[in-house]
Amino acid sequence: MPTPLPSTGPAQRAGNERLRLLQVLGGDGRGGADQVALALADGLHEQGFAVEFFVPAGFVRHQRERLRGRAVTVAPSFSPFSAAALGALRRAAQRVDLVLTHDSPARHLTLAAKAMGGLQAPLWFMRHCIIRPPALRWAPWQRLWVAHQLAASEVIAESLVASGYPAARVTRLYAGRDLSSFFAVDSPARSALRAVLGLDVSPAPFCIGMVARFDRWPGWHPQVAHPKGFDVLFAALSRLDFPYRVLLLGPPHPEDHEALRAMAHAHGARPEWLIFLGFQNDISAYYGLMDVNVLPSRREGLGLALVEGLAAGVPVLGSGSGGIREVIQDGRNGFLFPEGDAVALAGLLIRLAREPELRRRLGEEGRRQLQEAVFDEGRLVGGFMDCLTREHPTFVHGERMP
Repeated sequence: MPTPLPSTGPAQRAGNERLRLLQVLGGDGRGGADQVALALADGLHEQGFAVEFFVPAGFVRHQRERLRGRAVTVAPSFSPFSAAALGALRRAAQRVDLVLTHDSPARHLTLAAKAMGGLQAPLWFMRHCIIRPPALRWAPWQRLWVAHQLAASEVIAESLVASGYPAARVTRLYAGRDLSSFFAVDSPARSALRAVLGLDVSPAPFCIGMVARFDRWPGWHPQVAHPKGFDVLFAALSRLDFPYRVLLLGPPHPEDHEALRAMAHAHGARPEWLIFLGFQNDISAYYGLMDVNVLPSRREGLGLALVEGLAAGVPVLGSGSGGIREVIQDGRNGFLFPEGDAVALAGLLIRLAREPELRRRLGEEGRRQLQEAVFDEGRLVGGFMDCLTREHPTFVHGERMP
């Protein structure tokens, strides 16, 4: 069992003072893990927690409104070898009772701080990605210094246990967020947005949406397979014989757009039919423009973009990769296709383009099922509270027990 949380924190606060949680994130505020962390903070605040953040400047820049009124420490870097970063984290963690990290840069920094005695509070990880074999070398250190790990899907939980982390210290906690804006339908706003994006033409193009980050690396080439499967989508598009548009939400930079156009051209798709919408804090309105929402990822931890599409009543197509199988019920709210299989994806796109009644049925069923599912903010927060109460029974509803 993890070490119980102390009855008083480093600042020796009163017995019934609110529990303080420090969330450590190394992202820029635009990723799925960042959105989950913000949703968790909002929900825990309502439960009486004081939630603080240790994040890079880019996170603050993109999420300034969501962070307003919260204690935020801007990290000088996330290098585990940086004395400045380790010192800043140590000072931020002195006043908290639990540290929760969400991504690789944060995990590496907090592990280094824990090893050097700079973190007195228990350290938890929330995992959003499947653990791959290179991560196994970290397993002994995580068993020693990480009190508990939360897995954003069942397949992530299984990969943690397979890596050697004790099953008793792993909890599956589905990633979630506030989905209320996705359930809302605003036809006038949708029509106006269609006009702005040039979609109100005749014949109306088939609108394919994809919401994903686009990361490049040294030596990247348009022909190289991409973790999010952009290459698979573009290869599938080359097989379509009707007008389409692709709404790409996520890639924020003009150089990303040029790289994706080059990739589309290399795989036979129409680069001029790609519509780049960049990063949007509120993307719910864009789902209303989609005829189908696609996520052809390789090794996807969950696929929160698919959850958002289901909430918006959009049929979803996803590779049979990782946690995507936990979101899509094949043939009921969407369809699965083999990972990397552009031919199969093209066949599904053609079928949905030709069968609007099938699209309607899948969208309605997906929205209905999602209302009974486990991917919203309330269940995320409730699951976290249950796990905290089970692992550290000295805390109840965000307050210290006397």
